[in-house]
Amino acid sequence: MKAHYGRVTWLFVSRNFKDDEKDREAARTHDRFGISSWPQLVLFDPRDDAVLAFMPRGFDAWVQALAPLADKVPKPTAATTEAVATFRAAQKLAGEEPAAALAPLDELATRRDDAGAWLAARELLRKLRADERSLADRLADPDVRERALAVEAIADLGAAGAPQWAEAIAARLLDDRENIVVRIRALNQVALHRPELVAERAADLLLVPSDAFRYRVLEVVSTHPDPSLAPLLARLFAGAGTTVPSRNPNVLRGHLSKCLGSSGDAAAIDAVAPLIREANARNGTTRTTIAALGELSGRVADADRRRIVALLLEGMPPALATDAEQVDVRLVAARVKELLAALAVASQRSLPTAPGSWSEQARTQFLSALRKAID
Repeated sequence: MKAHYGRVTWLFVSRNFKDDEKDREAARTHDRFGISSWPQLVLFDPRDDAVLAFMPRGFDAWVQALAPLADKVPKPTAATTEAVATFRAAQKLAGEEPAAALAPLDELATRRDDAGAWLAARELLRKLRADERSLADRLADPDVRERALAVEAIADLGAAGAPQWAEAIAARLLDDRENIVVRIRALNQVALHRPELVAERAADLLLVPSDAFRYRVLEVVSTHPDPSLAPLLARLFAGAGTTVPSRNPNVLRGHLSKCLGSSGDAAAIDAVAPLIREANARNGTTRTTIAALGELSGRVADADRRRIVALLLEGMPPALATDAEQVDVRLVAARVKELLAALAVASQRSLPTAPGSWSEQARTQFLSALRKAID
């Protein structure tokens, strides 16, 4: 890639999941671009953060994808170049004579520019002046970064500060014009201290096109069931990654599956059917979906309960070869156990024990005995 380094500006961001300053900064960037799985390579316009492309990982494909986009962002204007130069000079001066840097920074902070020099100037001014503005002022700041930091600061107050800021944080969450970085942080705060509010607004909040945002809403729904969400949950599951934009559709389905048992309805059966029929023992989402079908079977009509039984039988993994890897042997055994548990609930029958091996013959004999027990 070295030959192409000059065509774009590179920003490397990684999380350490320690919730320290470095991790929080990385999380803001990831949330900004809807990243919840790694690695990802995003090409974006720095003027407004618009994503131009999620780049492929293969080198030839990457070069091909870059070609029509490398010049998509116009070269800096003279005014933008001047703003950046002014900030860099003021930044250097601030390290030598902080007082002398205040005037040029003040002037720069009032002039918006495409490169964000005005925002950098505002942040440096806050540090130089030890600006202790109120959290209310910071929540209303025109800089999304400052608003996000304010919500994080409120979260750091813990339960003691939650009541005082409850309405202000809820307003950030429910404002559909607010930046997603701020809304995710507001959502985390509200979900922790006022989950009933998230549950009440779940139908609207689940329409926000952000994986991280939807994950958190679904975590609340999983503990605050609402059958009125059933059609939406089925639609999101069926369309994850296609009609429902998602950078990580399997994980989105995993979160959805934990809600289907208590909030879903018969529409969920068709929505999850393709995943169950894949019979992929390595897919953890299938496990939670199987459990959801078992729970759902007690809440649907008898005809739909029988459809669930038939679908679970279709989900039995294929036979293993005699030289199968041990990890596959373990995963298949676990998957059969999961399916049997759900089938016992859905069929309301006492079922035979799974065989010790999963050869073609053992599988065929077991399925035959299983169907007889269910019929």
